[in-house]
Amino acid sequence: MAWASRPPVPLLAKGGLLTRIPEDGDVEKFYEWVRRETPRQSIFVTNPEAALKMSGDVSELPAFTGRTQFTDAPNLTGGHADLASPYADSALRRQLALAASRGEALSPAQRQYLVHFGRPIYLVTYHGGRKDLIEGLESVYGPAMFHQGMVAVFPMVQVIAP
Repeated sequence: MAWASRPPVPLLAKGGLLTRIPEDGDVEKFYEWVRRETPRQSIFVTNPEAALKMSGDVSELPAFTGRTQFTDAPNLTGGHADLASPYADSALRRQLALAASRGEALSPAQRQYLVHFGRPIYLVTYHGGRKDLIEGLESVYGPAMFHQGMVAVFPMVQVIAP
């Protein structure tokens, strides 16, 4: 598939579901895990400086998983604003996501900010091959819940509102 004479994008649409190709690749296995193992109301925090975008200005995680992304990378192409810029707290979200994705311990205020959502929140890195980063994230968040190649997922907040 491709749009407006752009190179093909690595996806299939089958059975009403978008699938990242290769189907046995790290990213698609991550998306399968998210759809199978996490509640629909889950929120995913990613490094806004290392977004996974197939094409365009918006990260692909929500489209492939049906889950919420906490923030996104700023738009660098001169087009529309990024996914999170309409929110009044977009700068706060970006700062929190950057700190978390670097393995920095969150402040009590930052943790409370996340807890107030009342939803499960996961931290995702697309640098799963960086042993130093994975060890740093594990020291703050505990063992990865999912780790395959370039993708690793850590639990941040496991709260579900009644």
